[in-house]
Amino acid sequence: GNAIAVAMALTLVMGIVLVLGYACIRTRLGAGVKTAIVAGLFGWCAIYLYSGVINSVFMGVPGGTIVLLLVWGLVEYCVAAMAGAWLYKEA
Repeated sequence: GNAIAVAMALTLVMGIVLVLGYACIRTRLGAGVKTAIVAGLFGWCAIYLYSGVINSVFMGVPGGTIVLLLVWGLVEYCVAAMAGAWLYKEA
């Protein structure tokens, strides 16, 4: 019962971190979808790629399954970063 609440809270924190990353690199790359995708890639590499590959090796997950999950996560993080960038407004 508590796992869902923890997962939701951590996902919210990750979304905030993605938008913070977008805000930090926006000054260098400019506002827009490209910058949001770069922010999403940073988040994906830090979370999905790292933990996915390590966990798949330790748990013996088949290669095809891990590739599918990594691609799914890549799309998920890029879409989330684009949504956050769309909502982001300079103060």
